[in-house]
Amino acid sequence: MLNAEYQEELITNTAKRQSLCDAAAKEDFSTLILPVMLDDSFRYSCS
Repeated sequence: MLNAEYQEELITNTAKRQSLCDAAAKEDFSTLILPVMLDDSFRYSCS
């Protein structure tokens, strides 16, 4: 399953981002953290 997140806090808060990635891994989700504007200015991937 693919999950996309757009929360601003996940960009700067690495602990919160890691917590999200850990939870996603437990549920066997592939998660991307993307900018709201979808301008590809960044992309974090939880694999």
